[in-house]
Amino acid sequence: MNFITLLIKNEYRWNYKKILIGLFFNIVGTGLLYAAFVPCLGKILPRIDYLELTQYMFPGIIIFLNAMLALGLTSSHTARFFWNGTGDYHRTAGLAIPWLYGSYLVLFGTLLLIHLMISSFTLAILSGFSLQTGALLAFWAYSLLGLILFIQIGILIGLSPDQRNHFYWIILVILPVFLMSGMITPTHYLTGFARLCQSVMPSAILIEGGRSILAHGSLNIFNVFYLLILNIFFFIGVLYLFKRKLQR
Repeated sequence: MNFITLLIKNEYRWNYKKILIGLFFNIVGTGLLYAAFVPCLGKILPRIDYLELTQYMFPGIIIFLNAMLALGLTSSHTARFFWNGTGDYHRTAGLAIPWLYGSYLVLFGTLLLIHLMISSFTLAILSGFSLQTGALLAFWAYSLLGLILFIQIGILIGLSPDQRNHFYWIILVILPVFLMSGMITPTHYLTGFARLCQSVMPSAILIEGGRSILAHGSLNIFNVFYLLILNIFFFIGVLYLFKRKLQR
């Protein structure tokens, strides 16, 4: 069976219950993140970097939420594909592995783009933030480039047979890194080595770059090339590991 057909049949078929659950968690998660950050911070930080608080927090909330979705969905699917006994790896014999891996990226990228749009509109409605069409489209395109990177990181995490490791990486490593990546305090507030480390984190590039698009209408080309290079690096590395796992 064609691998894309197989993925669509198992993961993206018109299962209305599954779709409604996904929408529910997207909307509720967006609302909870908004409630956790904006109203509380608004009491002590009326302005950050001369931006309204909602305008400042909007990119961080959206990118954080969807990056966590990318990691969770792809790591769990990859683990099921290889390790849970209900996976479909045995039905992919004869398929070109780069094409198979690319199918993952396309299908999960499409799913994340839908989540990105839903969460953006949800947060705009909750916060009353006015979105300019051109800036929003640029923000989505830029965010998707970063989310493809996190899809590949999720696949890499999912290659581990121990699902406790997935929890440790996502909750105890990646989540704190996100919170330090300009989501609350701008990265340029730090100095020295800490600022250097923070400024090269993909999560910081995503959040600060997305904030620049929505708040100032400017796109940093360096950030785009940086994310492209990281995507190529992870594509080559994770594809190699993915191929080795399939050939065992």
